[in-house]
Amino acid sequence: MIEPTQITNHYRTVEQLQEFWLFCIIVVGKNADFAASKLAKFLKIREGLVFNGVQPSGRQLRETPFEYIKRTLENNDLHNMLVASRVGQYGRIERAFAQSILLDLETCTLDDLMSIHGVGPKTARFFLVHSRPDQEYVILDTHVLAWLKEKGVDVPKSTPSGESYLRIEKVALCLFRAYFGKSLDLAAIDLLIWRKQSGRGE
Repeated sequence: MIEPTQITNHYRTVEQLQEFWLFCIIVVGKNADFAASKLAKFLKIREGLVFNGVQPSGRQLRETPFEYIKRTLENNDLHNMLVASRVGQYGRIERAFAQSILLDLETCTLDDLMSIHGVGPKTARFFLVHSRPDQEYVILDTHVLAWLKEKGVDVPKSTPSGESYLRIEKVALCLFRAYFGKSLDLAAIDLLIWRKQSGRGE
């Protein structure tokens, strides 16, 4: 299960990357703990199932999240599984899940991620920053925007898009280095600000 307070992992397996990406899709507009619990419920349904048989040792093979989604699509069950898990925003999430199974999450680019239905610059950056090292992106969520506003930056209340996102991202990068130096990477800074702004401690 995804643990929101320990979200950074640069050494995820393929299965873990897929689970994290699905979390990135579900968490849009939701509380992180709520999204993690709903994803866990969605994935719980497929636990113990086999795909295409049994290993020679006799141990059952468990589907990866993407393999599970592919099977539910083939059986026209994905929508029902999402509703059973009560993830909400069913149209957006169903379409995004269906498109995502074609991604190679170990090599995909920012643009690849943003080609998925409903995925914007914030969600794509969130995945990359917290799953790959040395990513020079800023996740302009409400917590980072609030932090920037405290520092006197003119920012919108909600995540911007297009050129506005890129402009504010450049300002944020400069301020991050001014306040935190180079001792913390951007994933650690993002979590630090999230904890402070969400009341989870300094």
